[in-house]
Amino acid sequence: MAFQGIIHLSLDSPEHAICVLGTEICLDLSRCAPHKCESFTVSGSPGVLVDIRNAVPVTTSEDPATTRWSLSDPMDVLVKMTSPSPATDGDKVGPDFEAPPSRSRELEYFPPVAAVSLDVDIYRSGHVEMASDQQAKKNWIWGPGGWGAILLVNCSPPDMVQLTDKRTTKVFFSEEIKNLSQMMLNVQGPACILKNHRLVLHTSEEESEKARVYRPQEGGSSPFELVLGPGQHTYTFAPLESHLKETFYVEAIEFPSADFSGLISYSVSLVEESQDPSIPETLVHKDTVVFRVAPCIFTPSTQMPLEVYLCKELQVQGFVSAVMELGEKSDSQVASVYEDPNRLGRWLQDEMAFCYTQAPHKTISLVLDTPRVLKLEDFPMKYSLSPGVGYVIQCTKDHRVASIDSIGNLMVSPPVKVEGKEYPLGRILIGSSFYPRVQSLSGITGLSPELARKCINLNRDVLRRELGLVERDIIDVPQLFCLEQLTNVPSSQQTKKLYARPYFPNLLRVIVMGKNLGIPKPFGPQIKGTCCLEEEISRLLEPLGFKCTFINDFDCYLTEIGDFCACANIRRVPFAFKWWRMVPQTQA
Repeated sequence: MAFQGIIHLSLDSPEHAICVLGTEICLDLSRCAPHKCESFTVSGSPGVLVDIRNAVPVTTSEDPATTRWSLSDPMDVLVKMTSPSPATDGDKVGPDFEAPPSRSRELEYFPPVAAVSLDVDIYRSGHVEMASDQQAKKNWIWGPGGWGAILLVNCSPPDMVQLTDKRTTKVFFSEEIKNLSQMMLNVQGPACILKNHRLVLHTSEEESEKARVYRPQEGGSSPFELVLGPGQHTYTFAPLESHLKETFYVEAIEFPSADFSGLISYSVSLVEESQDPSIPETLVHKDTVVFRVAPCIFTPSTQMPLEVYLCKELQVQGFVSAVMELGEKSDSQVASVYEDPNRLGRWLQDEMAFCYTQAPHKTISLVLDTPRVLKLEDFPMKYSLSPGVGYVIQCTKDHRVASIDSIGNLMVSPPVKVEGKEYPLGRILIGSSFYPRVQSLSGITGLSPELARKCINLNRDVLRRELGLVERDIIDVPQLFCLEQLTNVPSSQQTKKLYARPYFPNLLRVIVMGKNLGIPKPFGPQIKGTCCLEEEISRLLEPLGFKCTFINDFDCYLTEIGDFCACANIRRVPFAFKWWRMVPQTQA
């Protein structure tokens, strides 16, 4: 039960003060008791509950049925209401002091009751309901027994967003509204009291930059009114003349990151306005709810495929047909093929990745478009997305781009347990140049087999340590490189640095579609009419239950410095495990 304030009673006149449903008010009796009074009784009307704390009851022989309380003991007289009052004098509570008849007085305190509540999906059931514990709304707790509402980032593709006035209103499609989280405001109480109070919906200036709150227009017509958002962290309602019950719709603007915890709180405050300009306004009650913005979750290749996106220009090598056949074997949707006149499709996986974001009421698949040096802002794939698939552009704050910003340097492991710690959504692995890289060793120092082996072993050690792997979990795949300068850059941009150039397509660049694997055709030496590299890969992988299909991507790989794994992007089934049920390792 929240504490609202203290009311100092007087013998001269009754006190009137608004009491908000769900809160307790403390009555101060110590200053108003008549002289020589030793005890008191207290009673209230049917809608009033009175609780005496830190005091010992006094029994008397004259009236044993009446409980009296000693004034000599420090005590708290707490008052709370069971329902809103229909009128200003509808409920009252009064203490009666024991004193000589000529000095006996009864005080009366009339608490007009108002209900002011801001409610969200605190129990993560997919529906807004009133919290049994009002204080719980102010906290967000992880884990199976946790609570707290969840907010989704608006992932609608750019061509679906319709703005009429960027500062004040927005048009939502019916399906888009379902992605937004609801926040309900309920205000009840005597009209004559409410109109003398101001109601304000607010958040901090910093948090207002992370999300937007919309209010439906009167009559439910579109567009929606923007009430809170960037540059606008407070919203004052018109004077209330009757009960108010309204639903707001909230969308996040950005995903949690190192600079943003993901927590956003909203409050509604009931403020009593003073008739005297010299007297400041008084905060009567504040109710607060907390949202956490749902993260962007990447899926490992072990998740079943739903849909494959490919570049049409690769059709000349039969690549699209081969991958579509794999999709049919895996019961995924037929591959979507999009036009790419600039032939940038070979960098598709470096530029963007499929992931998903999830709240109890909705799961959204989306493409996360990361910053790159190349001009891919108008990449054609985003115009070929299936209905319901979102698209979000992630930019750096300083607008500079490094290799770590390329999503091609990111991989996600399956769920693992490492040193007793559970990672139910897997672990993110990020490529790094902290160790020497085979692809960027300078030709001046040379590339010895020993140095290459040390680099490989460093990576093996990282995988074993961070994923809890043992040596038999790691499969060695044959690959052969030579050192030479890049051939796909102008001569003016050439450097002395040599890069590892593959003699045959990289066999590690595998398209995983359930148990069906699409592997670059290596064109290795033929032994008795069989490619020895294909035979070795099949020997390593097929005992694990995989079916290997070797696909010709020789042209796109060796002539364009890319590979077909980067030319295809797969939307996969989300994890069955809900991210809010996990407990972060820092809290475990």
